[in-house]
Amino acid sequence: MMRGYTLPMLTSDHEIERLAQIVVQRAGDGAADKARKLVEAMRRQGYHDEADTWLRVIVAIDALGTAPASAQLWARAVYPADTPTCD
Repeated sequence: MMRGYTLPMLTSDHEIERLAQIVVQRAGDGAADKARKLVEAMRRQGYHDEADTWLRVIVAIDALGTAPASAQLWARAVYPADTPTCD
């Protein structure tokens, strides 16, 4: 398995949205592009289920970019950048 990239337990929409928030906070404006490259690498290495999960994350990242500013501010308040993660 690709250590640090597999997400076998993330299945709920809430978990996917939370991960999208974290990815955007860490990667910034290029978050979706970086995630797409990750998906391509995972597919090449045979990690199809994990790549499918990351595709859901990409959709959530794209949705964050189109969310109203008030929703983005709310998300930052609910999910601050210093929230601990399981790396």
